[in-house]
Amino acid sequence: MNHKSLFTVGSIVLFIFGLIWILIPDIGLGLYGISPIDVATGFVTRYWGSAFLGLAALLWLSRKATADSIAVRGIIIGSFVMAITGLIVAFADAFWGSSNNVIWSSVLLYGIFTIWCGLLMLKK
Repeated sequence: MNHKSLFTVGSIVLFIFGLIWILIPDIGLGLYGISPIDVATGFVTRYWGSAFLGLAALLWLSRKATADSIAVRGIIIGSFVMAITGLIVAFADAFWGSSNNVIWSSVLLYGIFTIWCGLLMLKK
């Protein structure tokens, strides 16, 4: 397990979700049982998609960086922060939100990336 595989898998997942959120937010949110969406929700979802696409590019272009570089360490720590906060929000949504059972796929993805990033943070 190394940063190259994390960055590659992470960039692909973020790219797919980024495209969904920016191009077809109504369909993407509909999968989670959130429908219909209003104009404001559509734009907030598109902002989220643009952030995901930016992070996908960052991870993809950084995957060949030297493992012991400060940049790779910073990206791993930042990815951990994103993953663990996303996991907390996904759990909250699963228990108290209005999403359907598809939200558990988000819990799973955020959980996997939280563990993966956490293990890489502990690796010397």
